[in-house]
Amino acid sequence: MADVLWSVAAMTMVPTAQTIRDGKYETTAGGVKFRVGESGSISFVSPITRSLRAGRYVLNVHIVRTDKQEPIEGNELLGTTAEIRRRSRGNVTTVIALPGDNFDGVEGGVATGTPHNYVARGGQKNLPDGIDVDTGFYWLQLKLQQEGPASEAKRNAVSGISLVYYGA
Repeated sequence: MADVLWSVAAMTMVPTAQTIRDGKYETTAGGVKFRVGESGSISFVSPITRSLRAGRYVLNVHIVRTDKQEPIEGNELLGTTAEIRRRSRGNVTTVIALPGDNFDGVEGGVATGTPHNYVARGGQKNLPDGIDVDTGFYWLQLKLQQEGPASEAKRNAVSGISLVYYGA
């Protein structure tokens, strides 16, 4: 049985210093996305402040794509990446990454006339020590990239991220 043990609404994440300086993002309806006319990259971080038990986990990113003509197909994430990072004794390591870690692809429904909602699922990754906030600092780092200028009709938003536990 799968249980969501940690999640965050993207809108509650903190933009990085560079993202704030660039001013290319907006937050609406719980999500983060590029402002219309902007391109490049934007990044956000969120702390993980409680320990999670050892076992197999999947990192999910919930994406809303406003382009009704070109839905996300196959395993494309359109420049969206997410990583759970750990800092301990001066070293920073990646605990789970999406894409990466046996990326399982993108699932989603197509609804005519409404934005498309997708869940990008990472592959199961065993964390033998779980997430132990007593031995290190953990955070989620989210990055969105937009190659051409974002428009009302064509841009992605991330509405949330979840870490799902699949057992020992």
